[in-house]
Amino acid sequence: SYEVRATGTVSYTQSSTTYAGEVVGFMNKLDILTATTYTLPLSLKITSSEDGDFIIEEIYFTGSLTPQGKQYEGDQYIKLYNPTNKVLYADGLLIADSKFLTTSRQKVEPDIIDEAFSVEGIVQIPGNGTQYPVAPGKWIVIADQAINHKENNTNSLDLSKADFEIYYEQIKDEDNPKVTNVLNTHSYVAFHNRGYKSYVIARLPKGITIASYLTDYKYTYKIIFREGETYKISNSWILDAVNVSVKGKFQWLLTAPSLDSGWTYCGKKDNDPARYGKSVRRKVLSENNGKPIFKDTNNSTEDFDPDVTPSLKK
Repeated sequence: SYEVRATGTVSYTQSSTTYAGEVVGFMNKLDILTATTYTLPLSLKITSSEDGDFIIEEIYFTGSLTPQGKQYEGDQYIKLYNPTNKVLYADGLLIADSKFLTTSRQKVEPDIIDEAFSVEGIVQIPGNGTQYPVAPGKWIVIADQAINHKENNTNSLDLSKADFEIYYEQIKDEDNPKVTNVLNTHSYVAFHNRGYKSYVIARLPKGITIASYLTDYKYTYKIIFREGETYKISNSWILDAVNVSVKGKFQWLLTAPSLDSGWTYCGKKDNDPARYGKSVRRKVLSENNGKPIFKDTNNSTEDFDPDVTPSLKK
């Protein structure tokens, strides 16, 4: 059995114009038996726009341990970075986690992975379009709970100065009134502390509002013995995607390979206690006048450093 990944370059014609592009294919398990030829579907890599947009710099999903060795949660965050040479506005950004798990392959019908990302929860950064500017080379932090967690756990982080907070009154989250809450669009966005999930950031196209999205983009699926309903985010809306899993447990990508053809992790095995207090962070290729240039090949295996100390840990 082999894990197979292929990359290449192509030229293609669209509306009488010829473009150069990159293609990628991924198969997590190919059993070589007697045949000598196998087919690997290829996808054209998706870029967010000609001018670029936000990328996911870091995901701290593991949580931490208290000095007594007890699991502590609520201190997770996702960090988004502006890699462009212009001011970007965070207003309206969608952040979503996957409906399914990277560690449990399902036969899902209909299979929409080449078209869209199926979500568990979605939150949206508020704003009027120009309310939350982010300068080139700068970042924003979206915290699970934007408080100083070190007051509760000395092994944790101070997230009281995060830019945004994911707050759910229904589950009695602790709310920091000094930090702007994201808009809760659908269900709950949760950071799985062993990995297991995939995460995307996206923008709705012009003409599509949250209200019309919630009406028009439902996804009804079937898996063994049951049917479910959730929402889907079109691949063409997605700015960046990261698959997260666990060594020895990974079974499938939850994004099209054109969005992310790899996966990253914290911990060397499932339930590894060494994973606590660690994050996955995008690799720095170089710096330009103090501005980090991050690796971004749409392959999280190559683009991210696993098992690193969170950048906000001081």
